[in-house]
Amino acid sequence: SLSAPLFAHQASLLGDGQVLISSGVQIAFLFSLPIPGVTSDCKRYDPVSNQFVTTASMPSGRAYHGQIALPNGDAMAVGGATGDFVALNFSVHADTYIYDHLANSWSSAGFLSVGRAYPNLVDTGSEIAVLAGL
Repeated sequence: SLSAPLFAHQASLLGDGQVLISSGVQIAFLFSLPIPGVTSDCKRYDPVSNQFVTTASMPSGRAYHGQIALPNGDAMAVGGATGDFVALNFSVHADTYIYDHLANSWSSAGFLSVGRAYPNLVDTGSEIAVLAGL
C-alpha cells in the first residue's frame, strides 16, 4: 500500500523491473476532512520485495501528466497541471523530465511549445511524440 491515497499520477516499468509511480494528487486529512494537494513525491514499486520505496522527487509537483518508459530503461514525464483545489486555481506545465533509474535522479529534457495536461505519449521508434492534451 502507498502511504497516502493518490490519483492523477503516472506509472512506468523501468529497466530494472521496478515500477516508477510519479507525482499526482495526494489526499491528506485535516480534522478528518480530506484535503487534496498536488505532490512531487515519487515511489518505486519493487515486485520482488512487494514494497514501495521512496525515490527522488520530481523537480516540481504535478498531476495529470504524461509518462512513458524509454528504451534505455528510464522514464520520461511530460506536462501536467498544478494548482490549488480549494481556490480552484490551476495552471499547466510545459516542462519535461527524464528519470534516470540507475542514478535515481530527474533531469530536465526541455519544454513543450505549449503546456499540456493529460498528454498522450507515443514512442515512434525514433522519438517520443506528444499527442493532444488540454
